Amino acid sequence: MDKQLIIVCNGGSIKDFDWSSIDRKKYDVMITGLSFRFFNRIKFNPDLYINVDKVCLKMIENNLCSLIKRDSIKRLCISGEICYTNDVIKIIQKRQHKVDILETMIKDDKLPFYEFKNITTGASAILYAMTLGYRDIKIIGLDNDYVECIIESKDIGEGMREITSDVKNNPNYFFNDYQREGDVYNKPNNIPNLHTHAIKEVMEKKLLMEEKYKVEINITNYNDKESIREFILTKPLSELFI
Repeated sequence: MDKQLIIVCNGGSIKDFDWSSIDRKKYDVMITGLSFRFFNRIKFNPDLYINVDKVCLKMIENNLCSLIKRDSIKRLCISGEICYTNDVIKIIQKRQHKVDILETMIKDDKLPFYEFKNITTGASAILYAMTLGYRDIKIIGLDNDYVECIIESKDIGEGMREITSDVKNNPNYFFNDYQREGDVYNKPNNIPNLHTHAIKEVMEKKLLMEEKYKVEINITNYNDKESIREFILTKPLSELFI
């Protein structure tokens, strides 16, 4: 893959990021989760999309249809372990050349996803980038400092919460209405330290892929917070394009 990739995770560290600063001839952009709400608003067209959160995917089925049909999005990765509506199933079947199913890739011993256990969307985004052949991967917004229970939410059982009103100052994301009234979501760390363990596992799989295929994969995390610097080379966000 000639182009480099920027993976946009959704932490508050990129709240003031200038999206027009990305040279789209040089970089492809992968977005994650519910950030399409923001990028639709500013008319920014990503190249790739990933969301493997089953609760979130079920909630956004109508949006998922639109994302799959959008020509500017070349590939998507989603979970297949959801009772999608017939409309979503038809769209997935019609556009199956551009939709990758997480659970299928986990069973393929040729792919970085093979036997992936600590599944999060952010960690899966890195594995997906490697799967698609990117060798220079830059990550922004992977803050890993979640506030588990924001005040505009209530517990609805089974590790889930519901947004009960407009979020005035969302501490977890780079735009406040990432979550909207009525949204249902998994608490970020229902499994203790899941996100940290996921990144550690991803970097172990990176080493396996480099050895197996005799390639060099450069992964850099651009973040001014503590983030995941224990596992991934981390530089200040200001150095993203240096």
